[in-house]
Amino acid sequence: MAVGFADVSAVYLVLPEDLSQPDLRAHQESVSDSYAAAISKAHVPFVVNLSSVGAQHSKRTGPIVGLHNQEHKLNQVSGLNVLHIRAAYFMETFS
Repeated sequence: MAVGFADVSAVYLVLPEDLSQPDLRAHQESVSDSYAAAISKAHVPFVVNLSSVGAQHSKRTGPIVGLHNQEHKLNQVSGLNVLHIRAAYFMETFS
């Protein structure tokens, strides 16, 4: 994934909700680990991270815990300027 982030000035992140995964939370952790590592390796300076209302809580929010953890991981990336958007609602269109 770091190759995909090479030479970019900003990244917009969405943590995918893949309900086909047998363990959605483990999948979220794997994806957010990959995001943080790739952004760090590519030295991306700016990230806009789509999060959610409730992501300020570290437990008992179901899949939103994955967004909480992603925020924390991104906050740990040295030199990264990150904006977490805690949207109350986000609409996706599937064809």
